[in-house]
Amino acid sequence: MNRRFNVIQLSGLKGIFFILFIIGCAAAGFLIFPGWVCMHIWNYAMSFFVDMPAMTMLHGIILWCIIALITFQLNKKDFGISFKKVETPEERLRKIIEAKIKKEEQLKIRELSEFKENENENLKK
Repeated sequence: MNRRFNVIQLSGLKGIFFILFIIGCAAAGFLIFPGWVCMHIWNYAMSFFVDMPAMTMLHGIILWCIIALITFQLNKKDFGISFKKVETPEERLRKIIEAKIKKEEQLKIRELSEFKENENENLKK
């Protein structure tokens, strides 16, 4: 079976900068922006109350991390992302064929046992 694997090769200073860029974008997308949103929501909501502290960016990121971790913990069994092994079409077809063969064998065994029971009843008569 011919399987092809794709390999990513990063070399030199460009590769290091590219990896740092990807990490920075992931941090901005998953931490900094939601933290910024949490900070602004908090500051807006707390402006209606007297003597409530205003949040900074660091506090917004911490609040976002707390919200994300609590959500993850509460939805541990029913999380939106799951990782499973993907079967190739050949493996899936092989399993289907094996299940069908097994079912046919069970049907033949049942028919043979019923035939023998009927034959024994005919001999007793």
